[in-house]
Amino acid sequence: MLTDNTLNIANRQAYLSQGSDMCSMMPFYAFLKRVMDITLSLMLLTLSLPLMLVVALLVKLSSPGPVIYKQERCTIRGRVFCFYKFRSMPDNIENGKGPEWGKTDDPRCNKFGRLLRMLLIDELPQLINVLKGDMSLVGPRPERPYFIERFKTSIKDYDLRHSVKAGLTGWAQVNGYRGNTSIIKRVACDLFYIRNRSIIFDLKIILMTPFTIRIATSNPKKKALCISDRREKVPPYKLVFSSYLCSLHKFTYLKNIFFQKN
Repeated sequence: MLTDNTLNIANRQAYLSQGSDMCSMMPFYAFLKRVMDITLSLMLLTLSLPLMLVVALLVKLSSPGPVIYKQERCTIRGRVFCFYKFRSMPDNIENGKGPEWGKTDDPRCNKFGRLLRMLLIDELPQLINVLKGDMSLVGPRPERPYFIERFKTSIKDYDLRHSVKAGLTGWAQVNGYRGNTSIIKRVACDLFYIRNRSIIFDLKIILMTPFTIRIATSNPKKKALCISDRREKVPPYKLVFSSYLCSLHKFTYLKNIFFQKN
C-alpha cells in the first residue's frame, strides 16, 4: 500500500482542491493546457481520419455490433462521462457477467480487435472526449466506477487521481504501466505527474507516447522513472533513453506476434 512518506502529501484536502481546471493556483497553466488539448486533438483527428474510417469499416465487418464502444468512466472529481473506443470484443460481452478486469492478450477480443488493442488504435475515438472537455491529452487514465470503488478501499490515496482530468496518455503509460500491470505503481506515477504537472512536462509525455506504445504486456520496465519523492525535473537524457528502450520493445513484440509459428 502507498504510504504518506511515498506521496509526501501534507494536506490531503488541499491536494484535492487543486482539481479544478481553472483553479486559482494554476489558472495560466489550465488555460494553456486546454488550448493545447483542443489544438492537438483537432490536428490528430484530422490526420487520423482516413485511418479511423478504414478501422470503422473493418470493425463493422469483423463482427456484428456497433463500431464505437461506449462505457462509463470517471474523470476530474469523480465525474462520470461517456468514454469512446473502437469496439474490440463481441457486442454485449459482459451481459450477465458484470465488469471484468482487462487481461493481457484478453481472450474476449476478436482477432481484429486484438490487433487494434495491441497498437492502441482502439483509443483514437477518445480524441473526441478530449475535444468535449471530458478528458485531457495528458493525465491519469480514466477508470470504470465499479473498479474505482474497489481500488479506493484497497489503495491509499487512489482517489487523488481524480484531482485532475483523466488523460489519453500519462506518465504511468509512458513508463510501461498500462493494461494488466501494477495498479500501485500506476497510481504512484499518476500522483507524481499531478504534483509536478506543467506544460513542459505535458509536452514531454506527448512526445514520448508514440515511442512507448508498448502494446500491453505483463512485463513492463521494472524501474519506472516516476517512483520519486522529490519535486525535481526528470533529466531529458532519461526521457530519451526510456523512449528508446520502449521503442525497441515495441518492434520486438510486433516481430514475435506476426512471425511466430502456428
